[in-house]
Amino acid sequence: MKIRQRYVGPEGADQDRYWMRRALAQARLAEGATSPNPPVGAMLVKDSKLLAQGHHKQAGGPHAEISALQQLDAGGDAKGATLYVTLEPCSTVGRTGACTQAIIDHGIQRVVFGSVDPNPDHAGHAVSLFEKAGIAVTTGVCVDETDALIRIFRHWILTKRPYVIAKLGMSLDGRLTRPSEEPAWLTSKAARRDAQGLRLQVDAMVEGAETIRNDDPKLTLRYPQAPSNKRPLKRYVLTRSGDLPKEAHVFTDEFASETRVIQNATWPNWLDEVGAEGVTSVLLEGGGASLTEALLAQAVQEAHFYLAPMVSGGNVRGVQCVLGDWVALDDTQFSMIGDNVKVAALLNYEP
Repeated sequence: MKIRQRYVGPEGADQDRYWMRRALAQARLAEGATSPNPPVGAMLVKDSKLLAQGHHKQAGGPHAEISALQQLDAGGDAKGATLYVTLEPCSTVGRTGACTQAIIDHGIQRVVFGSVDPNPDHAGHAVSLFEKAGIAVTTGVCVDETDALIRIFRHWILTKRPYVIAKLGMSLDGRLTRPSEEPAWLTSKAARRDAQGLRLQVDAMVEGAETIRNDDPKLTLRYPQAPSNKRPLKRYVLTRSGDLPKEAHVFTDEFASETRVIQNATWPNWLDEVGAEGVTSVLLEGGGASLTEALLAQAVQEAHFYLAPMVSGGNVRGVQCVLGDWVALDDTQFSMIGDNVKVAALLNYEP
């Protein structure tokens, strides 16, 4: 496969940002499919020409750097090239070899990466190895974007718990339902389609028992852009009584083996348990009771609220108790999806 695209534009730092953003685009091709590894992209550039590009497609497969090197033309030469990669190259042997050694062996002259590996056992090791081998290193390029890309991996590797994303569709008065005589949906089709994209990013979904009883959700990935190697979502049902309808979709469909009932467990305890099993992220959808318990446990890292342009007056609230002023929103982003407003943010529990 021949790739000979010349960069046209400023030199130096601006060129580094250009190629790093191209590497980020590569990484996003497999976002949600690489767990428990992070998504990573790489670009191999020489004399302002793109020699090769690659991304990590799935755990156990070639890392992004190796994928790019494998894309070189037959007999292609990486000597003197610059490698752009979104995450610090690995320096240890796991299911694959150490990327640092492959980079050294191919004679790459310079390595540019965005994020330092968050694993304390690996962080910064690549820099010392490259410098010892005479390879120039530049770090921190587009670091805000590269850190955001690995936020799930970073949280899991440092806390041993899954990263929790909460999704809620509600009216402007904070209700999850409409009066019984009205149509059931609050949010628009476009908003619900957008929310499906959140399922693409995670390993699992979690629902409360009331949502299973009342709504019988499918909790499956129905997103046309999903990578073909994306694993079926694990599904967790939180319940106190264990009284759940045996005919519910999650217990009877083709993915029933992925459903697990969690009874009488606190959020910290069950997150510890599934995190140890390699589940790096979960999406919490649906009921206000489950969301409230998760917020009280300070278990949610990220929230996506879809606000419908109505005052509902329904009887189910999104948050079912007074939380106080200790849940703040950071890095808040607002967007319009049809006539719905989407509010996405990181949660900050610091007083």
